[in-house]
Amino acid sequence: MVTSSWVTVLPVGFTPEKYDGWYLYTHTDVAKLCQDLIHYTVNRCVADQPRQAHRPEATHGEIFRIAQLWWETAEKLQASFNSYSGSAVRGDALLNVSLDLSVHPSMALTEDTQFDVAKPAAFDMFRRGYRGTPDGTIVKVLEPSRV
Repeated sequence: MVTSSWVTVLPVGFTPEKYDGWYLYTHTDVAKLCQDLIHYTVNRCVADQPRQAHRPEATHGEIFRIAQLWWETAEKLQASFNSYSGSAVRGDALLNVSLDLSVHPSMALTEDTQFDVAKPAAFDMFRRGYRGTPDGTIVKVLEPSRV
């Protein structure tokens, strides 16, 4: 499995609402059509990030979203990027966000290994750790102001 992870900052001239209106309801619809795409996840950074005890100065900075897209192989990822669907995704981004390369300060291609776990757990931001659920499901924590 190969993943492309895109770190995104809020583009100049966009409010979070304006960006999400385009990104979540237009760009993701185009990206979901990528050739041979297996899985697609979009994350939005929460405002209050946990502090790292060994690096208290480290923060998430201006990161607004992280998108992760999975393909079976690096060859399929590359073919997807070079396909008509890949061109449509790039074209949509260029039309709506422009050529401002600072919008994506970081992108990583990774080879992934997934491990089965004995008991699935969920991260609890408030308790600063992982917690299991009785039925083994993952719980998503939502802030009421962001729902």
